[in-house]
Amino acid sequence: MTQNEAFSNATLKPMSRRSKEPIATRLAAGLSFGSGLMLGAALPGLLEPATALDWGKIVLIGLTGAGVSYGTTRLAVEKGTLQAALGAPGAGLVSVASIVVVGAGMFGATYAGFTRSEVDQLRLQEFASEYADYVDIAQAEARRSMDAVPLVRAITSDLTATAQCEFDAGCLNESGIGGTGPVYREAQLKSLAAAAVLSEVERSGRDVSVALEALADKQADFTDALDDPSLSSNQRRAALQADMSEISRLLTQLEQSAPTATLQGFAAQLASGANIPDRDRASANLSAIMQRHAGALGAAIVREDTIDVSRPHLPAKTGVTDTFAWMGHFLPLAMIVAVIELIFPLCLWFYTFTTLLGRVQQENPREPDDPDPNSFESLVTLPPARLVQEVEAKRVQQASARR
Repeated sequence: MTQNEAFSNATLKPMSRRSKEPIATRLAAGLSFGSGLMLGAALPGLLEPATALDWGKIVLIGLTGAGVSYGTTRLAVEKGTLQAALGAPGAGLVSVASIVVVGAGMFGATYAGFTRSEVDQLRLQEFASEYADYVDIAQAEARRSMDAVPLVRAITSDLTATAQCEFDAGCLNESGIGGTGPVYREAQLKSLAAAAVLSEVERSGRDVSVALEALADKQADFTDALDDPSLSSNQRRAALQADMSEISRLLTQLEQSAPTATLQGFAAQLASGANIPDRDRASANLSAIMQRHAGALGAAIVREDTIDVSRPHLPAKTGVTDTFAWMGHFLPLAMIVAVIELIFPLCLWFYTFTTLLGRVQQENPREPDDPDPNSFESLVTLPPARLVQEVEAKRVQQASARR
């Protein structure tokens, strides 16, 4: 027999097919692998790695998390569901609880890592809005003092013209005769006092203008540092702290430069009027002019902002719990992470459990229990003749027992 003939007559044995793993096992492995990758991608947002050791920690935590997730899900799906289907509710409770605990931990770390930097930026923007309101209110009084400068200039001009009119034609005395009498001297004194106030207010106004301009520039730097995408969280906070310190210094300078106290004192001086001995008519006329100016100046410098706004403080660095307060802002991302880390493993467990429970009930059908012969159900289902016999036999038995 040749070699070819021997080979053709040989019986070929079919190759054994490699058994495939259950789909639940493959899903658990793939799901855990994806969870580990997501955790590893999210951890830099939590740990802010700067050295090789930090990156090593991230890799170690990611691999460990994937292993724990895989082991928990596989044991719960393969072992816990089978025991629960066979009638061990404790095994089902433990397996479901383990999936919930591990999934909740993976969800919290992954979601917080993905959103922490964005939440920190949102919190800083919210703080920046409050801080801008605080700075605007702090500037309002200084701006009102600057708005009063033209009014003080007009008051000074009017008092100077009144004194000149008294000198030329005795306007305040209404006598038509001018001169340098006591009425003129009083009017001249009031005009010189107003000129002194005007000089001080104009000097303060120039200081206020410089401070406001510097404050506007520093606020622009504050906004630039807040919106600069190239800065890390720590760098951004350091820049904002520096800008806030400079803004606080400028606000203090602005408050000291604003001539609010000078204007209030000048308004009170004008409101007191004039008192010239033995010149009642002239005193009344000069007082009327001064009090009219006092009312206009008082209305110009009155405080419009009655709300006391305290200085807001820079919020602390964003933590894990802070990200959950902004979950509504990142709801789609939170739902996706929750489905991958928590909801789908639970669904896989319940799918497997219901499948195994159906098989157990199909292979081991439950036999109906025999009814209790003394129950109402047994009595109503007995034939009438048998019912009489049963009752009679029971009565005889009871009578025998009494004897």
